[in-house]
Amino acid sequence: MTLLRSPILAVLIAVGIWWLLRRTKLSRVAKFLIAGSGGAVGAGLLYYGLLILSICAFQWNDPITW
Repeated sequence: MTLLRSPILAVLIAVGIWWLLRRTKLSRVAKFLIAGSGGAVGAGLLYYGLLILSICAFQWNDPITW
């Protein structure tokens, strides 16, 4: 389920970065590359964080016993 949200998060982050870069003197191609790579990195970090959070929540609920 979380994997399906990553592309949506990537697009939202990229749109946000594009919106922040609108007043710069960069060309559209440079803005597109910065926004696209920032969106991909941001979505990857959010996905990694959600993965770690789900593992911690699972271990909190059902701790490992030897």
